[in-house]
Amino acid sequence: MRSFIVFCILILMTTLACVGGNVSTPAESNSPTEEAVTQIASEPTGEPVTPTSTSSPANVIYVDTLEQEVYPFVQNGKCSFAEAIMAANTGKPFDSCNTGELGQSVIELMPGEYVFTQVDESPPIYEWLISVTDVGTALPPIVYPMTIHGNGAVLTRDENAEPFRFFELMVNSTLTMNNITIQNGDVVDDWGGAIYSMNASITLDNTHFINNHSDNGGAIYFTFGRIDIINSKFINNTSTGNGGALFIDSSRSLIQSSHFEGNQSDGNGGGLYAYFATIVIRDGFFIKNHVTGNGNGNWVAECIPIMSTLQLLKVSFIKMKHLVMVVRWV
Repeated sequence: MRSFIVFCILILMTTLACVGGNVSTPAESNSPTEEAVTQIASEPTGEPVTPTSTSSPANVIYVDTLEQEVYPFVQNGKCSFAEAIMAANTGKPFDSCNTGELGQSVIELMPGEYVFTQVDESPPIYEWLISVTDVGTALPPIVYPMTIHGNGAVLTRDENAEPFRFFELMVNSTLTMNNITIQNGDVVDDWGGAIYSMNASITLDNTHFINNHSDNGGAIYFTFGRIDIINSKFINNTSTGNGGALFIDSSRSLIQSSHFEGNQSDGNGGGLYAYFATIVIRDGFFIKNHVTGNGNGNWVAECIPIMSTLQLLKVSFIKMKHLVMVVRWV
Protein backbone atom coordinates (compact mmCIF):
# COMPACT_ATOMS: atom_id res chain seq x y z
CA MET A 1 0.00 0.00 0.00
CA ARG A 2 2.80 2.40 0.91
CA SER A 3 4.47 1.76 -2.46
CA PHE A 4 1.21 2.72 -4.22
CA ILE A 5 0.92 5.91 -2.14
CA VAL A 6 4.54 6.80 -2.85
CA PHE A 7 3.95 6.20 -6.58
CA CYS A 8 0.92 8.53 -6.54
CA ILE A 9 2.90 11.20 -4.70
CA LEU A 10 5.74 10.80 -7.21
CA ILE A 11 3.36 11.36 -10.14
CA LEU A 12 1.88 14.43 -8.41
CA MET A 13 5.32 15.89 -7.62
CA THR A 14 6.56 15.30 -11.16
CA THR A 15 3.43 16.97 -12.58
CA LEU A 16 3.86 19.98 -10.32
CA ALA A 17 7.53 20.19 -11.30
CA CYS A 18 6.60 20.23 -14.96
CA VAL A 19 3.93 22.87 -14.39
CA GLY A 20 6.38 24.94 -12.40
CA GLY A 21 8.90 24.96 -15.21
CA ASN A 22 12.47 23.80 -15.46
CA VAL A 23 13.98 23.42 -11.98
CA SER A 24 17.53 23.70 -13.28
CA THR A 25 17.38 27.43 -12.52
CA PRO A 26 15.93 29.02 -9.40
CA ALA A 27 12.28 29.91 -9.75
CA GLU A 28 11.34 33.53 -9.18
CA SER A 29 8.86 33.61 -6.35
CA ASN A 30 7.58 35.94 -3.69
CA SER A 31 6.36 33.10 -1.49
CA PRO A 32 6.99 33.46 2.27
CA THR A 33 9.12 30.34 2.22
CA GLU A 34 11.53 31.58 -0.45
CA GLU A 35 11.59 35.06 1.10
CA ALA A 36 12.59 33.48 4.41
CA VAL A 37 15.37 31.50 2.73
CA THR A 38 16.58 34.61 0.90
CA GLN A 39 16.50 36.71 4.06
CA ILE A 40 18.48 34.22 6.12
CA ALA A 41 20.97 33.69 3.28
CA SER A 42 21.53 37.40 2.83
CA GLU A 43 21.78 38.61 6.44
CA PRO A 44 25.18 40.12 7.25
CA THR A 45 27.38 38.22 9.67
CA GLY A 46 28.17 41.32 11.69
CA GLU A 47 31.88 40.66 11.31
CA PRO A 48 33.93 40.85 8.13
CA VAL A 49 35.08 37.51 6.75
CA THR A 50 38.76 37.56 5.91
CA PRO A 51 39.26 36.31 2.34
CA THR A 52 41.62 33.44 1.78
CA SER A 53 44.94 34.15 0.14
CA THR A 54 44.12 31.93 -2.80
CA SER A 55 40.87 31.91 -4.73
CA SER A 56 38.66 28.82 -4.89
CA PRO A 57 36.32 27.68 -7.64
CA ALA A 58 32.90 29.26 -7.22
CA ASN A 59 31.19 25.88 -7.12
CA VAL A 60 33.28 24.56 -4.20
CA ILE A 61 31.85 25.05 -0.70
CA TYR A 62 34.18 24.45 2.24
CA VAL A 63 32.69 23.33 5.56
CA ASP A 64 34.88 24.70 8.36
CA THR A 65 33.02 23.67 11.53
CA LEU A 66 32.04 20.29 12.99
CA GLU A 67 29.09 21.76 14.89
CA GLN A 68 25.52 21.07 13.83
CA GLU A 69 23.59 24.20 12.89
CA VAL A 70 19.86 24.20 12.19
CA TYR A 71 17.49 26.72 10.65
CA PRO A 72 17.26 29.61 11.38
CA PHE A 73 21.04 29.56 11.07
CA VAL A 74 23.14 31.70 13.40
CA GLN A 75 25.43 34.06 11.53
CA ASN A 76 28.77 33.24 13.18
CA GLY A 77 31.26 33.49 10.33
CA LYS A 78 31.39 29.70 9.93
CA CYS A 79 30.14 27.40 7.19
CA SER A 80 28.32 24.42 8.68
CA PHE A 81 27.36 21.27 6.78
CA ALA A 82 23.68 22.24 6.75
CA GLU A 83 24.45 25.74 5.49
CA ALA A 84 26.65 24.29 2.75
CA ILE A 85 23.80 22.09 1.52
CA MET A 86 21.41 25.07 1.56
CA ALA A 87 23.93 27.09 -0.46
CA ALA A 88 24.20 24.23 -2.97
CA ASN A 89 20.40 23.97 -3.13
CA THR A 90 19.79 27.69 -3.67
CA GLY A 91 22.91 29.12 -5.31
CA LYS A 92 22.94 31.76 -2.57
CA PRO A 93 25.51 32.45 0.16
CA PHE A 94 24.79 31.17 3.66
CA ASP A 95 26.97 32.69 6.37
CA SER A 96 30.58 32.19 5.16
CA CYS A 97 29.64 29.43 2.70
CA ASN A 98 30.30 30.05 -0.99
CA THR A 99 27.24 30.34 -3.19
CA GLY A 100 27.98 27.12 -5.01
CA GLU A 101 26.58 26.49 -8.46
CA LEU A 102 23.19 24.88 -8.98
CA GLY A 103 23.64 21.33 -10.16
CA GLN A 104 27.44 21.44 -9.96
CA SER A 105 28.23 22.29 -6.34
CA VAL A 106 31.03 20.41 -4.55
CA ILE A 107 31.00 20.34 -0.74
CA GLU A 108 34.35 19.74 0.93
CA LEU A 109 33.91 18.54 4.51
CA MET A 110 36.30 19.40 7.29
CA PRO A 111 37.81 16.11 8.58
CA GLY A 112 36.54 15.00 11.99
CA GLU A 113 33.37 13.73 13.69
CA TYR A 114 30.09 15.56 13.12
CA VAL A 115 27.71 14.73 15.98
CA PHE A 116 24.04 15.43 15.23
CA THR A 117 21.54 15.89 18.05
CA GLN A 118 18.36 17.17 16.38
CA VAL A 119 16.27 17.19 13.22
CA ASP A 120 16.87 19.90 10.62
CA GLU A 121 14.02 22.40 10.25
CA SER A 122 15.02 24.17 7.02
CA PRO A 123 12.04 25.26 4.89
CA PRO A 124 11.56 23.51 1.54
CA ILE A 125 13.24 25.19 -1.42
CA TYR A 126 10.03 24.83 -3.41
CA GLU A 127 6.61 24.51 -1.78
CA TRP A 128 5.67 21.55 -3.97
CA LEU A 129 8.86 19.66 -3.07
CA ILE A 130 7.57 17.72 -0.08
CA SER A 131 8.99 14.84 1.92
CA VAL A 132 7.21 11.48 1.96
CA THR A 133 8.95 10.26 5.11
CA ASP A 134 7.51 10.21 8.62
CA VAL A 135 10.77 10.78 10.50
CA GLY A 136 12.96 13.84 10.00
CA THR A 137 16.48 14.26 8.66
CA ALA A 138 19.61 15.70 10.30
CA LEU A 139 20.53 17.74 7.20
CA PRO A 140 18.51 19.70 4.63
CA PRO A 141 17.18 17.54 1.78
CA ILE A 142 19.24 17.14 -1.39
CA VAL A 143 17.40 19.08 -4.10
CA TYR A 144 19.96 19.73 -6.85
CA PRO A 145 22.80 17.44 -7.99
CA MET A 146 25.82 17.84 -5.72
CA THR A 147 29.04 16.11 -4.74
CA ILE A 148 30.17 15.66 -1.14
CA HIS A 149 33.84 14.90 -0.47
CA GLY A 150 33.96 13.52 3.05
CA ASN A 151 37.75 13.73 3.47
CA GLY A 152 37.48 11.03 6.15
CA ALA A 153 34.64 12.71 8.08
CA VAL A 154 32.32 10.70 10.34
CA LEU A 155 28.62 11.60 10.66
CA THR A 156 27.14 10.32 13.93
CA ARG A 157 23.69 10.55 15.44
CA ASP A 158 24.04 11.12 19.18
CA GLU A 159 22.80 8.08 21.10
CA ASN A 160 20.41 10.24 23.16
CA ALA A 161 19.02 12.15 20.17
CA GLU A 162 15.53 11.81 18.73
CA PRO A 163 15.12 9.45 15.75
CA PHE A 164 16.36 10.75 12.39
CA ARG A 165 18.29 9.80 9.26
CA PHE A 166 21.06 11.90 7.70
CA PHE A 167 20.01 12.44 4.06
CA GLU A 168 16.82 12.53 2.02
CA LEU A 169 17.06 12.86 -1.76
CA MET A 170 14.20 14.64 -3.44
CA VAL A 171 12.83 13.89 -6.91
CA ASN A 172 15.35 14.26 -9.79
CA SER A 173 18.27 15.03 -7.47
CA THR A 174 21.71 13.41 -7.61
CA LEU A 175 24.19 12.75 -4.81
CA THR A 176 27.81 11.72 -5.32
CA MET A 177 29.60 11.03 -2.06
CA ASN A 178 32.96 9.58 -1.08
CA ASN A 179 35.40 9.00 1.79
CA ILE A 180 32.84 9.30 4.59
CA THR A 181 31.36 7.21 7.42
CA ILE A 182 27.69 7.43 8.42
CA GLN A 183 26.67 5.78 11.67
CA ASN A 184 23.89 5.37 14.26
CA GLY A 185 21.06 6.70 12.10
CA ASP A 186 17.70 5.47 13.44
CA VAL A 187 14.23 6.14 12.07
CA VAL A 188 12.45 3.47 14.14
CA ASP A 189 9.52 2.27 11.95
CA ASP A 190 10.23 4.58 9.01
CA TRP A 191 12.40 3.59 6.01
CA GLY A 192 16.07 4.29 5.30
CA GLY A 193 18.08 4.58 8.51
CA ALA A 194 20.86 6.70 6.97
CA ILE A 195 19.54 7.65 3.49
CA TYR A 196 16.08 7.73 1.94
CA SER A 197 15.91 8.31 -1.81
CA MET A 198 12.98 8.37 -4.23
CA ASN A 199 13.38 8.98 -7.99
CA ALA A 200 16.98 10.16 -7.69
CA SER A 201 20.53 8.96 -8.36
CA ILE A 202 23.28 8.08 -5.90
CA THR A 203 26.95 7.21 -6.41
CA LEU A 204 28.87 6.11 -3.31
CA ASP A 205 32.61 5.48 -3.21
CA ASN A 206 34.50 4.50 -0.06
CA THR A 207 31.40 5.19 2.03
CA HIS A 208 30.83 3.25 5.25
CA PHE A 209 27.45 2.66 6.89
CA ILE A 210 27.66 1.42 10.48
CA ASN A 211 24.92 0.60 13.00
CA ASN A 212 22.00 2.29 11.23
CA HIS A 213 18.42 1.12 11.80
CA SER A 214 15.00 1.36 10.16
CA ASP A 215 11.95 -0.71 9.24
CA ASN A 216 13.05 -1.26 5.62
CA GLY A 217 16.62 -0.62 4.46
CA GLY A 218 18.61 -0.37 7.68
CA ALA A 219 21.19 1.90 6.03
CA ILE A 220 19.60 2.88 2.68
CA TYR A 221 16.11 2.71 1.23
CA PHE A 222 16.32 3.44 -2.51
CA THR A 223 13.46 3.48 -5.00
CA PHE A 224 12.95 4.65 -8.62
CA GLY A 225 16.44 5.50 -9.86
CA ARG A 226 20.01 4.26 -10.06
CA ILE A 227 22.41 3.63 -7.20
CA ASP A 228 26.06 2.66 -7.68
CA ILE A 229 28.10 1.53 -4.67
CA ILE A 230 31.88 1.09 -4.97
CA ASN A 231 34.56 0.22 -2.41
CA SER A 232 32.09 0.67 0.43
CA LYS A 233 31.11 -1.14 3.64
CA PHE A 234 27.81 -1.94 5.37
CA ILE A 235 28.43 -3.17 8.92
CA ASN A 236 25.97 -4.03 11.72
CA ASN A 237 22.95 -2.29 10.17
CA THR A 238 19.51 -3.63 11.13
CA SER A 239 15.91 -3.55 9.95
CA THR A 240 12.70 -4.79 11.51
CA GLY A 241 11.33 -5.36 8.01
CA ASN A 242 13.35 -6.15 4.88
CA GLY A 243 16.94 -5.38 3.90
CA GLY A 244 19.16 -5.23 6.98
CA ALA A 245 21.62 -2.96 5.16
CA LEU A 246 20.10 -2.09 1.79
CA PHE A 247 16.61 -2.10 0.23
CA ILE A 248 16.46 -1.44 -3.53
CA ASP A 249 13.07 -1.06 -5.20
CA SER A 250 12.29 -0.58 -8.91
CA SER A 251 15.83 0.58 -9.69
CA ARG A 252 19.18 -0.27 -11.29
CA SER A 253 22.30 -0.83 -9.25
CA LEU A 254 25.98 -1.71 -9.50
CA ILE A 255 27.56 -2.94 -6.27
CA GLN A 256 31.29 -3.37 -6.75
CA SER A 257 34.14 -4.30 -4.38
CA SER A 258 31.89 -3.72 -1.38
CA HIS A 259 31.62 -5.45 1.98
CA PHE A 260 28.45 -6.47 3.86
CA GLU A 261 29.09 -7.76 7.39
CA GLY A 262 26.95 -8.43 10.45
CA ASN A 263 23.77 -6.90 9.04
CA GLN A 264 20.47 -8.24 10.30
CA SER A 265 16.82 -8.24 9.23
CA ASP A 266 13.73 -9.44 11.03
CA GLY A 267 12.05 -9.94 7.65
CA ASN A 268 13.84 -10.84 4.40
CA GLY A 269 17.35 -10.11 3.23
CA GLY A 270 19.85 -9.82 6.05
CA GLY A 271 22.28 -7.89 3.83
CA LEU A 272 20.28 -6.87 0.73
CA TYR A 273 16.66 -6.96 -0.35
CA ALA A 274 15.78 -6.02 -3.93
CA TYR A 275 12.35 -5.78 -5.57
CA PHE A 276 11.82 -5.24 -9.31
CA ALA A 277 15.50 -4.39 -9.71
CA THR A 278 18.35 -4.83 -12.15
CA ILE A 279 21.48 -5.46 -10.10
CA VAL A 280 25.10 -6.29 -10.85
CA ILE A 281 27.21 -7.39 -7.87
CA ARG A 282 30.90 -7.65 -8.68
CA ASP A 283 33.66 -8.64 -6.23
CA GLY A 284 31.18 -8.48 -3.35
CA PHE A 285 31.87 -9.89 0.11
CA PHE A 286 29.02 -10.98 2.39
CA ILE A 287 29.84 -12.33 5.86
CA LYS A 288 27.68 -13.08 8.95
CA ASN A 289 24.56 -11.37 7.61
CA HIS A 290 21.38 -13.05 8.75
CA VAL A 291 17.63 -12.90 9.29
CA THR A 292 16.21 -13.46 12.74
CA GLY A 293 12.80 -14.88 11.91
CA ASN A 294 11.45 -17.15 9.20
CA GLY A 295 12.34 -14.80 6.36
CA ASN A 296 14.53 -15.50 3.37
CA GLY A 297 17.86 -14.01 2.62
CA ASN A 298 20.79 -16.36 1.80
CA TRP A 299 21.78 -15.32 -1.60
CA VAL A 300 19.01 -15.57 -4.14
CA ALA A 301 15.53 -16.85 -3.30
CA GLU A 302 12.13 -16.64 -4.99
CA CYS A 303 13.79 -15.17 -8.08
CA ILE A 304 11.59 -14.88 -11.17
CA PRO A 305 13.55 -12.65 -13.58
CA ILE A 306 10.66 -10.98 -15.40
CA MET A 307 11.93 -7.79 -17.07
CA SER A 308 14.79 -7.85 -14.56
CA THR A 309 18.33 -9.17 -14.37
CA LEU A 310 20.78 -10.21 -11.70
CA GLN A 311 24.50 -10.81 -12.17
CA LEU A 312 26.77 -12.18 -9.45
CA LEU A 313 30.45 -11.97 -10.39
CA LYS A 314 33.06 -13.20 -7.91
CA VAL A 315 30.76 -12.81 -4.90
CA SER A 316 31.66 -14.50 -1.60
CA PHE A 317 29.10 -15.63 1.00
CA ILE A 318 30.60 -16.69 4.34
CA LYS A 319 29.13 -17.85 7.69
CA MET A 320 25.52 -17.22 6.80
CA LYS A 321 22.54 -17.82 9.01
CA HIS A 322 19.61 -18.36 6.66
CA LEU A 323 20.23 -16.06 3.69
CA VAL A 324 22.22 -12.91 3.08
CA MET A 325 20.20 -11.49 0.23
CA VAL A 326 16.81 -12.00 -1.35
CA VAL A 327 15.91 -10.74 -4.80
CA ARG A 328 12.23 -11.00 -5.64
CA TRP A 329 10.32 -10.12 -8.79
CA VAL A 330 6.55 -10.67 -8.88
